[in-house]
Amino acid sequence: MSGPEFKPFDLHKALMDLEDLMESLLCPFILTGETAKCVKEGTDIKTDKITAVVKSPEVTKFRLGMFRTKGEVTEDGLKYTVGEIPIEVKFLKKKFSFLERPDTKIYKAGIYSLPNPFENYWRARFLVTNKTK
Repeated sequence: MSGPEFKPFDLHKALMDLEDLMESLLCPFILTGETAKCVKEGTDIKTDKITAVVKSPEVTKFRLGMFRTKGEVTEDGLKYTVGEIPIEVKFLKKKFSFLERPDTKIYKAGIYSLPNPFENYWRARFLVTNKTK
């Protein structure tokens, strides 16, 4: 983790906010980065931001409009904050095999989608977060 340290409770609250947004829009999303790793391991979230991806076909005009009510929307994704916690959702145009059939994991009060197989994603995670096209 390279950024500021946040309390696990605050990070979980931000994760639940992201979940609420996506569920209200019926928009499937997949957790990424340290967020995904902590959920996968069932540990408290320890990261400097909550991260996820949404596949480009899911980014409809209606959903874009709703995303704009939450924060900054670019062609690459959505960025907003909950309290001081940054949330980044990348709009993923490129296909990755480990994102085609996500695994699900129950974590605290939610059910989240994770890359599958996670080990393959973890080795290639920087390709997903840095290259969205």
